[in-house]
Amino acid sequence: MSRISVSTRTAFILACVVTIILIAGSAILSRIVFKAATSSATVYFNPSAPVVKTGEVTDVDVLTNFGAAAELVGAQLSVKYDPQLLSYVDVVPATNWQVIKATPESGQLEVIELPISQTSQSLRAGQPVALATLRFRAVAAGQSTLSFDPASTIIATTDSSLGHSIDNSLASVQDAQVSTGTLSLADQAANAQVRLDAASQTASGSVASQRIAGDQALLAPETALILVSLQQPARLTVRFGPTKALSNTVSYATLAAQAAVKINGLKPGERYYYQVVAGTSDGASQTLGQLKSFQLPLVSTQTTVDHASLTIFPAQTDVATNAYALFYDADGKIITGLEPKFSADNSAVGFGSLSEQTGLYQAPLNATATSKAIVSAKLTLGDQELASASVLIDPNLNTAPSPTVLSAVTIDQKTINLLLALVGALLVFGLAFLKLSRAR
Repeated sequence: MSRISVSTRTAFILACVVTIILIAGSAILSRIVFKAATSSATVYFNPSAPVVKTGEVTDVDVLTNFGAAAELVGAQLSVKYDPQLLSYVDVVPATNWQVIKATPESGQLEVIELPISQTSQSLRAGQPVALATLRFRAVAAGQSTLSFDPASTIIATTDSSLGHSIDNSLASVQDAQVSTGTLSLADQAANAQVRLDAASQTASGSVASQRIAGDQALLAPETALILVSLQQPARLTVRFGPTKALSNTVSYATLAAQAAVKINGLKPGERYYYQVVAGTSDGASQTLGQLKSFQLPLVSTQTTVDHASLTIFPAQTDVATNAYALFYDADGKIITGLEPKFSADNSAVGFGSLSEQTGLYQAPLNATATSKAIVSAKLTLGDQELASASVLIDPNLNTAPSPTVLSAVTIDQKTINLLLALVGALLVFGLAFLKLSRAR
């Protein structure tokens, strides 16, 4: 039997090839992880309802909180207030921050901040970070809203795995109500208990902030269904209209952390603007989402389906959720009057009666599962499967100590194929290297 000799150079080349494959695989996996946990940020005030005596100065801290780990590189704050009740005094940067610009003008304060070290700050998910302290003097009795302008407020973050590109991670803002006038002893005691030191806020994370984790619009010719996920339950309102003035509102009936808010009576083909607003139960504070827009599709005159979409919301539930479907023709118009069917790969999951509202199909999903399971739901029309979606059934979901909304990881087929190819290449090179080593 002949022996195969492997030179040191050949072994080195094989080792380099395997290393390159491993590095490429790590890069792809990092992209997947990044997609699964984006760094959505909320900006808020503390305290959220300060009371200050006329003629005196009050301090209000500005903090930010991220839904995922982030690299914070800068902040631009645009704060609105009532100049008839409050007079701007000063802005004090938080530790490790420097104020580059602070411009108060006609009831609006513009602040730009950068880290002192000129490098990013690595932040953990859910970690509140103090940015600055705003100082105002009460000049008259009344109540002034402190609010961020979402269009002009920026929380700049970077991600080294994406070539250090800088993005605005701001997803929502939370306002505050400042009461000015006569300050009683009870008000003073309340202020002392509510307001915390900026350092203790950052370390303990004891100051709760609301975050609009995400909102998605399902669009039919005359209806928009806004699917909203919050960090914690709130009173949900959607402001909307044909212009950015947002002259109309629709509210969700109860306090909720996840809700489907339906807007009816819209015109097919028209563009509308909307903004999600999450308010506290006492109305003392509200969180504003980003101003977004959508254009409604038109009604199709065809009956041939080109493609379809299936959405399960909420995507995590204990016993019940809802399935929504839309059917499109080749021109992207909505097809109405169909009779689709929903099904699941788990016998413990069933669907209720199907309803349709101008092309938006909906059916309740009910589960009797006694253990945690990921269920695949399918949308069929006749004998053809057109779409699928997954839902997490967890009977203990509502008893969990912290009901955090998780984002589903979506991996497209191209990425799956590339990962399989990398695994296959590693296996081939490993076997070849093993064979050559034994031959020696």
